[in-house]
Amino acid sequence: MSGISWSVLAGLMRSLSVFAPLGGAQGLELQKLLGYVALLLERGEAGRHALEALSAQIDVMVAQGNRSPNVEELAALRSRSDVAHEIIQEAAKEEAPTESQE
Repeated sequence: MSGISWSVLAGLMRSLSVFAPLGGAQGLELQKLLGYVALLLERGEAGRHALEALSAQIDVMVAQGNRSPNVEELAALRSRSDVAHEIIQEAAKEEAPTESQE
């Protein structure tokens, strides 16, 4: 699926979620679900671009004789890993139910 398709689908999910609360309590749950789907599509698209860049970097190393990453490349990989970890941690905080939600 192309990147533009993911963006269009995310926008469609967000648009549909506007009407979901009309269904009462079940509609509110549907609204949250549609919001989660849109968020996953958006993050998936961003992740796809990051993965393509990483794959290109690895292809260069392989083409150069299957060499190990240099100091700068290792720092960049570590930075990417740290950013990904931070995103996961933030998403987990957003999803953690509060006492009033349990």
